[in-house]
Amino acid sequence: MTGKIIVEPLGSLARLSNFTLVPVMRWAAGKGAWSDEPQMTHFWNNRSLSTHEIECLNPEMFYSGEPDLTAIKQGWCRFHLPRYGGWKEFYVLAPNIENFDQEFWSVGWFGEKTAGISRVPICKVNTFCGGCHYMTRVLRSRELVDFFGISSTGEQIPLKKIGEGRIGCRREFGNIALR
Repeated sequence: MTGKIIVEPLGSLARLSNFTLVPVMRWAAGKGAWSDEPQMTHFWNNRSLSTHEIECLNPEMFYSGEPDLTAIKQGWCRFHLPRYGGWKEFYVLAPNIENFDQEFWSVGWFGEKTAGISRVPICKVNTFCGGCHYMTRVLRSRELVDFFGISSTGEQIPLKKIGEGRIGCRREFGNIALR
């Protein structure tokens, strides 16, 4: 990577909107997903990458996911609503760096038709068993998508898959943020 990708933090209105929509997103996730961490994939939480930022990415640090051929095509809003046939399959990703210790990191995606990054930071989460993690869930689309990470200092970080699942079906990942 020859440059940095700076991820601007969310403003007050975006954070308030996210907070207000939590019950709606829990409901929209469908049967069995009420206790899952709701999606934060709204358009105000993401931004597109510039051509220069795309050129800065190192494909060797991507996590390349497999398409979910059962997923509906991305439309205006329905893909956000698992209750109505939206995307349900996800990967759980984390930085592939031993002793990673940044304030936060951000997850991005690079596909055939789109490239973007979430502005919602992924922070260290302490677990009940005394450990901690920097994991996030990302939805699988019908298209081939590569995922990448950007550290709080703007540098690309390699990613690894921790697991995978389906919204509302696998409780072990339900408490992990979905970006």
